[in-house]
Amino acid sequence: NVSKSYRTGVELEAGAMLGKKVSVSANLTLSQNKIPTFIEYIDDYDNCGQIEITHTNSDLAFSPNIIGSAAVSYEPLKNLFFTLTSKYVGKQFLDNTSNDYRSLDAYFISHLRADYSFETKVFKEIKVGVAVNNIFNHFYANNGYTYGWYAGGAYARENFMYPQAGINFLGRLSLTL
Repeated sequence: NVSKSYRTGVELEAGAMLGKKVSVSANLTLSQNKIPTFIEYIDDYDNCGQIEITHTNSDLAFSPNIIGSAAVSYEPLKNLFFTLTSKYVGKQFLDNTSNDYRSLDAYFISHLRADYSFETKVFKEIKVGVAVNNIFNHFYANNGYTYGWYAGGAYARENFMYPQAGINFLGRLSLTL
């Protein structure tokens, strides 16, 4: 934790119907997420202590400067929807040092979904859906951690990433009485 930090930026959102069957929406967040002064502590196993490094005006960990998404939905028949959504997340740092070697790459992913709903005598509504997530099978990590230390007269640093699923499929069934 840090004693002082700030986030400043702008969020934009828009949506529209393009005729009777197509809707579009998008949002964008542009921000600066900063720590005026931050002290990094690195374990020094040779001297049984820690080394302090002061960083100024560094970026907050896991706080990308840009996030955006967009969706297009098409209703070819009543209650049948096809939706394409895409999301972009900018580079994120694994810690508060703003060190590029301790960062997650920006990523862009897209998902495709089909949903259909109808009524029966027994159920007020039945919803059936299928989704294909990460349709372009993009390899990315959206989280991780880093750890560095001094030992044996040398500095070592390891970054660990949490890779996300490639293309994957999901089915849904919802019954409303």
